[in-house]
Amino acid sequence: MVITAAPSQSLAAELARLLPDLRALIGPDRRCTVVFDRGGYSPAVFTSIITAGFDVLTYFKGAWARSPLDTFQAVDFTAPDGTAQAYELAERPIDLPVPGQHGAAGKDPSAASTLTLRLIVRRSPDGHQTPILTNRTDLSAAQIAYRMAARWRQENYFKYAREHFALDALDSYADHPDDLDRLVPNPAKARAADQVNGARTDLIGAHADMAHALDTAAIKAGRRGNGGKATVDPAAGQALGVARDDLAAAKAASRNTPSHLPLGQVRPGSRLLETERKLLTHAIRMSAYNSESALARLLRPHYSRGDDEARALLREAFTLPGDLQISGNTLHVRLDPASAPRRSKALAALCVELTDTATPYPGTDLTLAYSIKGHPATV
Repeated sequence: MVITAAPSQSLAAELARLLPDLRALIGPDRRCTVVFDRGGYSPAVFTSIITAGFDVLTYFKGAWARSPLDTFQAVDFTAPDGTAQAYELAERPIDLPVPGQHGAAGKDPSAASTLTLRLIVRRSPDGHQTPILTNRTDLSAAQIAYRMAARWRQENYFKYAREHFALDALDSYADHPDDLDRLVPNPAKARAADQVNGARTDLIGAHADMAHALDTAAIKAGRRGNGGKATVDPAAGQALGVARDDLAAAKAASRNTPSHLPLGQVRPGSRLLETERKLLTHAIRMSAYNSESALARLLRPHYSRGDDEARALLREAFTLPGDLQISGNTLHVRLDPASAPRRSKALAALCVELTDTATPYPGTDLTLAYSIKGHPATV
């Protein structure tokens, strides 16, 4: 399922909005876990997701108490694809306040409730702790840690596809008007925040200058002949007063600057590229990426650097010249050798695995067979 949302749309709001569509897509009884990052963090959204019959898996966001070192346990875990994982994990329950109907605006604190979730903390070798939240009680802590980390496969896909599958290519020049009434971030709000930060920095400097002026006056007062008295430089006090006024003015300006404005005010005449063709080409690219991923998993056991170079070798294999031969009911795909003997040997082993699947060529009664020229048909 691919959702094309308006730019700058809230992830938390989108999650809550899409729950009915997601339930209709997967059916009324199938269990489904919604996995997302901190951009969708909201205890109210968590409650909506769980109430709608879904499970939640995400990172904790905000201030939290780090887990003591003696609460972590070393756990070895074997992933579904057979790879071994080693974790240091700690776990404890955590109560999250959930605003009520008016609680989000702070109008009715009594309407707030509490949501209790599992807090699973993964400790990295450098000591960094990563907190993970879920309501799933049927999975072990290691399974939760693995599934949360596996979410990064999405980011890995986008990064790889941009580089090798032309994901950001312009597939169509067609466009259509954007919704000029939808709210988008106001650029002036960011500039106002910068003004507040700058004024706050200036105030810190003015306080430091005032402290220096006081120290200087104290030193002068302590000298012989000054009678224990000295005048503080008035410029430091004046500068401090100006800095305070500037910060107050910057804060007031920031408060009075709306955070969002209609798109028509920020970028008049905005248009959106046509999305249907882009979605179709994305589906083709994703299918090609998934096929490549499956081939990479098959190739890794036969290639000493398979974890790092399997995809690079496959990209070479896809460009190798070769020929097709029909022998009886077999369509034989014969590829020329790769750039190095060890690469050709690994590809020959992959060819054996693909041939063993006895896959028919679509639309025919021919069975596909693969080989690398100069290498035996069995490895």
